[in-house]
Amino acid sequence: MHDMPVISIVDDDESARSGTTRLVRSRGFVAHAFPSARAFLHSAQLAQTACVISDIQMPEMSGIQLYDALRARGHNMPIIF
Repeated sequence: MHDMPVISIVDDDESARSGTTRLVRSRGFVAHAFPSARAFLHSAQLAQTACVISDIQMPEMSGIQLYDALRARGHNMPIIF
């Protein structure tokens, strides 16, 4: 149905996460939002994601740790911090 790339937003701050999600969707992209790196890593959307927008400082797993985990699993999509 949608030919636009899927953008996943990972941010523990609800306001930043929802604002970024609205902005991405307003540009016509499909956006999925996640409150933590672990939630994103365990989601069905991981395989569909073309790009990640992530906070760097998050509890439990930082954006840099998310980057490392994605690369270790063979995911090479761009990540914007």
